[in-house]
Amino acid sequence: MMDPDKPDRSEGAITASGNAVLYRWSHGGKEHNGKMEFAGQPAALRASWVDTFHAAEGLTLHGFLQHGVMHLFGTYPAGNGVEWGWQIEVDTRDRESFGLRMFNVVPAEGPVPAVALLATR
Repeated sequence: MMDPDKPDRSEGAITASGNAVLYRWSHGGKEHNGKMEFAGQPAALRASWVDTFHAAEGLTLHGFLQHGVMHLFGTYPAGNGVEWGWQIEVDTRDRESFGLRMFNVVPAEGPVPAVALLATR
């Protein structure tokens, strides 16, 4: 969906509070919302994720925190009995900015950029 050489751009917002991250963005003139709630410990994280564009029914992701970046992974059925993957990186290294990157993991191809949300205070 995302061509790294010609990304779609939109206004959006990210709110991080406690164990949750909420965000909004738009694509094709339609607003979308997402929410991730985190549990666990740095070496064994779990995130419940809902996104009106990517995961309307929700998805559970697992991962870890390393050097200020949460690395989360999950799979979903993409038809024909094949599981595809989804990766999310939540970057909290900079106190003045926040990054949320998402990748669709295509079988036999690997991660393909899907979303990059960058926020500043």
